[in-house]
Amino acid sequence: MTAQGPYWMPGSPPPPKSPWPRRIGLLVLVAVLGAASVITGAFIGRSGVSLTEAIEPVPPRPSASAPDSEWEEYVSAAALAALNRQSSALLSGDEQGWLALYDSEDADLVDRMKERYDSLKALEVTNWTYKLDGKADARGGSGGEDRSFDIDLVVGYCFGSNDPPNCAPTDVVIPTEWSSSTAGLLITEVDESSPNQAGPRPFEVSDLAVKSGPRVLVAAPPQYENRLNQALEVAEAAAENADKYAHWAEVDRYVVFLAGEDEFAEWYGTGDIGQNVVGFALPLGTVDDNGDWKQTGIEVVMHVERLGNRDEFNSTMRHEFGHVVTLLGTSDVEPQPEDWFLNEGIAEYIDHGDQPVSSYPRLSNVKDYLSTIRWNGELVAPTATDDGLAGSGKYGLAFLAVRYIIDTYGIDKFYEFFETVARNGEEADAASQTSFGESWPNVLAKVEDFVKSTV
Repeated sequence: MTAQGPYWMPGSPPPPKSPWPRRIGLLVLVAVLGAASVITGAFIGRSGVSLTEAIEPVPPRPSASAPDSEWEEYVSAAALAALNRQSSALLSGDEQGWLALYDSEDADLVDRMKERYDSLKALEVTNWTYKLDGKADARGGSGGEDRSFDIDLVVGYCFGSNDPPNCAPTDVVIPTEWSSSTAGLLITEVDESSPNQAGPRPFEVSDLAVKSGPRVLVAAPPQYENRLNQALEVAEAAAENADKYAHWAEVDRYVVFLAGEDEFAEWYGTGDIGQNVVGFALPLGTVDDNGDWKQTGIEVVMHVERLGNRDEFNSTMRHEFGHVVTLLGTSDVEPQPEDWFLNEGIAEYIDHGDQPVSSYPRLSNVKDYLSTIRWNGELVAPTATDDGLAGSGKYGLAFLAVRYIIDTYGIDKFYEFFETVARNGEEADAASQTSFGESWPNVLAKVEDFVKSTV
């Protein structure tokens, strides 16, 4: 996944940098009254985790005096067997089968897991699998027949998939606590996934209402359920537009969450990303058997209390879905300097490319921004110190650069270049010769001439 820079509307301060250490992607939308829609992008990654498959068959229950290592092997295998049954219960609509694995004496835990079951079913969960991150870890102070264990569960899920057998699941690591006694094996606590896992995910901490259409699934907490119909209508139109650019892979289902203030700060561990931010899109993925992270999907979140009018919502959604359709399935590759304007420029193009350049809403921002600097044609990424005009002007330049390349060389040649540089992490110079038949500096010089003649 390539790195991306922020995307702002005029007058908006840039959001802070993401706290995640590598490239879990964050695309943030910032709104200001009367301005064009804004998306901020920064792909910053995630470290892989080692996965342990089910141990088959389940070994015999150890004796009370057996060492922790023997108990850990047993509980790891027995827990996975029980979890596989629970997964089947969830997918088949068996609520009691889902709840059977939780400690029935803990009313709060049971209520939370019932709410989770309801949310997952509303989200049209089609795939729900378990692996272990390592093995069960015996907790200190337990022994004999009654023992306690910590188990980190790697949950793989798909929501609303139109092709469940071929859906590439998204992973999240959820810490759990278990008890093992002569009465059986039970989950006694389920914690939230951590921010370095892009957690907690919405279904972990919120009761969700859902509306779905042929291409999009939109979810929200109950207090925003009345916003779902309009949001779905806008999102379906944005999906129809984005699908026209599905050059690398078709999006199975676009997934959008509507949030309020509390949810916006809590979901995915984003914390305080600024009062002007109205939404973000987050690439998520899975970890293969070699410990390599692979992106499998991108979930979109919108702050319903900060959104502007319907046109603004539509524009931001079209832009975000542009990121989904052009970056779906990319791997964790070395970012290139050109990534930010290629990624943001094509997303802007997917939103505005069907209009004349003279109608582009950021054109005046580009002109005003260039009037404040000595521009030498360099496409400089936004920084945390940029004001709203600089951020919007830079993203307008990204659009104009991509628009010129597509209009001059054709969209197929742009796709070829984009794949080499933005999706595969290769250098632009060689890619430009292959795709455009001339050096990258020559292409950028022509972009500079185009911008100056346009604004």
